[in-house]
Amino acid sequence: MRGRGVRLCSYALTLEAFRRGLSVSFHTPASLPTSLPGLGTRVSPCELFSVSDGQVCVSFRRTRSDRLTAEALRACNHKRTAKMLWRKAGVSTPDCELIGHDMPEKEIKGAVGRLGGPLVLKPVAGFQGRDVITDLQGLRAVCDAVEGLRRSGLEQPLLLETQATGDEYRVYVVGDRVVAGYRRTSARVVGDGRSIIAELIERKNIQRKHSPHLSSRPIPVDERLQTRLAMRGIGLDHVPAQDEDVVLSGALNLSQGGEGLEDPALIPPAARDMAVRAVLAVPGLPHGGVDLLVDSTSGNAQVQVLEINATAQIGGHLFPAAGRPSDVPAEILGYYFPETTRQHEAWFCIKEVVRALKRSPDGEVRIEPVSTRTSSAGRVRIAAG
Repeated sequence: MRGRGVRLCSYALTLEAFRRGLSVSFHTPASLPTSLPGLGTRVSPCELFSVSDGQVCVSFRRTRSDRLTAEALRACNHKRTAKMLWRKAGVSTPDCELIGHDMPEKEIKGAVGRLGGPLVLKPVAGFQGRDVITDLQGLRAVCDAVEGLRRSGLEQPLLLETQATGDEYRVYVVGDRVVAGYRRTSARVVGDGRSIIAELIERKNIQRKHSPHLSSRPIPVDERLQTRLAMRGIGLDHVPAQDEDVVLSGALNLSQGGEGLEDPALIPPAARDMAVRAVLAVPGLPHGGVDLLVDSTSGNAQVQVLEINATAQIGGHLFPAAGRPSDVPAEILGYYFPETTRQHEAWFCIKEVVRALKRSPDGEVRIEPVSTRTSSAGRVRIAAG
């Protein structure tokens, strides 16, 4: 895979389209053939592209297509709005309360009383697990957490919700089908009886650099990590025993050092069903990533949907830390262009596309189709304009 970081999703989708013989073009915002909801002004090179078979044309921003409605995007970007839609559709999700910017302590106390505990505090429009605070017990802890986020410059409303328990999954749904899924685990290292924790983290981060998806997501060695270790009476200079599993963070997001075990077959049927229902409950959402928790301690899987992402990263499915990759690009392209199949294994260089897009007078770069079936090829010709 010759694409990394923020371009990985775009490259994975356009490469699959190119190998299916479809017409692929990269765009600046002004040259997009169809409109995309929520485009904004901050667009990275190669985020925007279009795919066409000559009759149907679909524009994308990474994994988000122009078939997504503006209303669906707003619901996915606003966690409380999504929860309201899920409640209507009978989709289980943790109870929540909205914490406004200047909400007085008296009202926060009422919210805490209604929810109980433990609680989670998060931005209502946050992403990648940033600014999420867990295990909050009682009014004082919640107020301190709110004040801390405000001091950090966070101005958007906050969502206070009951903290669900269980194994966390990211499931990707296309239409009414689960096509990929991995179980998340926290950042961790395994002792060898000789190395200190700092050395084990360094080795783990070197391993992550070899992954196109995880290379820009190292395990962060920060104050939060050191505080967590200190709570166990150890530090970065501690030598774990052979095969000792040392959990470094409570966060499960891959962007926070977490890992994913990709295997859709391991996702409990109840969780698969709930993920599909969560997507179908948002009108105008053709596909997306669903985060959910599964608690199987009672024997029956209890599923809670946490969040939904209309522009979900698919790198974790393509390059999991463990397990077999799931071909999400093929599922997405098959959804829009069901009559097409992969015709060859040729490839193009995304860095050449970036350079060509900067030179293009009309803000468009076309990838010339490969007319003959071939198992391998060099860089195909890139046309600017």
